[in-house]
Amino acid sequence: MNNYDELLLEQYFPYKNMTIEERNYCINLILHTKDVDESEVSLNKNSYCNFDLLFLHLSKESNYIRFDGATYNDDENRMIYGDIVRVGNKIFIKTNVYRCNDVLYDNNEYSVVDEFVFKNGKILRKTRYNSSYHEAEIELYDDLEMEDYIERKCRQIKLKK
Repeated sequence: MNNYDELLLEQYFPYKNMTIEERNYCINLILHTKDVDESEVSLNKNSYCNFDLLFLHLSKESNYIRFDGATYNDDENRMIYGDIVRVGNKIFIKTNVYRCNDVLYDNNEYSVVDEFVFKNGKILRKTRYNSSYHEAEIELYDDLEMEDYIERKCRQIKLKK
C-alpha cells in the first residue's frame, strides 16, 4: 500500500495513540465479533447476517481502546461504539449497536460482549447478547488476508470519490 492509499484510508479508519499494526489488529478483531461476522439480529429470516465496516475510529486510552463507527450489509446499516480491553490471554470487546433502519423494532439498540480467549494457538469467541450466549472457535485474518482487506477498502473508497 502506498502513502496515498494510507492517507485515504485514514479518512475512514482514523486512529489515535496507536500504530498502524495496532489499528489493523483492532479492525481484525472487530470484523470477527459475532455481531459483525454473523449477527443473530436481522431484519427478517431472509436478511444477511454478515456485515462489513463502513468506517471506524479507534482511540487508544491508558488501558483500553475506544471505537465508534458504522457497519453495513445489503439490508441495513448500523452504528457501533464500544471498548476493547485485554486481560491476560483474553480480549473483551463490548459493542453497543444502533440499527439505522426506518422501521422501529424492539431491538433497535442493544449491546453485545465478545470474549476472545487465546489458548494453544486457537481462538475461542464467547459472545453474550442480552438473552443468548454463543461460542465458536474462530480464526482471525492472517497478515496477508488483512492486507487484502485493507487494499479492498481503499479501492472501495476510491470508487466513491
